[in-house]
Amino acid sequence: MGWQQQLPLRVLELRGQKLELELLQIAQQEEVDEFIIGLPKSSDGKETPQSNKIRSVAGRFVVQAAERGWRVYLQDEHGTTTEATDRMICMGLSKSIRQRSIDAYAAMMVLERYFSLAGQESEFVLPKNLDLPERLQKGPLKDIDFFPEEFEG
Repeated sequence: MGWQQQLPLRVLELRGQKLELELLQIAQQEEVDEFIIGLPKSSDGKETPQSNKIRSVAGRFVVQAAERGWRVYLQDEHGTTTEATDRMICMGLSKSIRQRSIDAYAAMMVLERYFSLAGQESEFVLPKNLDLPERLQKGPLKDIDFFPEEFEG
């Protein structure tokens, strides 16, 4: 095996509840059990006004994710747009493709940062509903395809 070039799925041009529902549907299809959300910060590591908006979205979204046993993390996204641009230039992508794809590749950079740091610099988002954190500790529901012995009987 070896390193494999990862490509983003797509950018969702939705907002609010429509975005949240679409993310949940994609997560179900892709068998996801964690969400990594980019948290905007300034170059000195401080949060920005946009950070507050993202925290608000994550706070609403985590409730729906937690009901399914899925976890939500915030990951510093500072510099990911520059990293994404550099990556696309190295890949030889044209300027027009880079302009259309920058958000998708920046999101990919956030994920790469999360995985390269093994999640150590991310922030776990807890839902305000007191019953839901217990579900998160249990993790996602077991899939019969992977754990058939737990469904026999």
